[in-house]
Amino acid sequence: MQPLHPPLALRRVEQAASAGRRRSRSRQTAGQMPPAPVVATECANAYVCPLDAAKLVALRHIVEGLRQESGGQKSALVFKPRRWRFHAERPTWKSDIRWISAADEQTFRGLFEPLFAKLGIASLFSFLGDMALFSGFFVTRGHTRKTHFHTDFGDTGSRCFTLMTPLYDMADLRDCHLLCQVPTDGEAAACAPAADAP
Repeated sequence: MQPLHPPLALRRVEQAASAGRRRSRSRQTAGQMPPAPVVATECANAYVCPLDAAKLVALRHIVEGLRQESGGQKSALVFKPRRWRFHAERPTWKSDIRWISAADEQTFRGLFEPLFAKLGIASLFSFLGDMALFSGFFVTRGHTRKTHFHTDFGDTGSRCFTLMTPLYDMADLRDCHLLCQVPTDGEAAACAPAADAP
């Protein structure tokens, strides 16, 4: 297992853990290297790159300002200053992790779409294909008692991605990092993306 704790990590979802979802028409061929500053990792279909942390400061304020919607269900959250509404989900495994997604179009279009553009995700990862944002999430977690490898989506033809970037510097933490399994040589060959037909 290798911890991935750079400022930003993009992984094909057949190999990855949760967060926002990305799609592409894959143009990458086996062995093609991503452009700087994107770096391929030793984990199958996982990439990292630096990111301007100053662009994320406002997001911390949003996450810290989320409150349960009055009169709403426990999973209904709101950021009152912008009237953004969110839905929170928790898994059944041993962690306090929560996926907090936009609960309406206003929140998706007012927060996540502009963030996707501001961070330049489509441009950074254009070597993988045309990027489109389908959903955005905050993933919050303070601890975990056991590693839980899982797949976000299956059978996407290597065209769907998960992007994760910490809102806080987590470099000194022992746990709570994104982990990936380093494939054996045989597994790596099986995971290599196929070239698109002309």
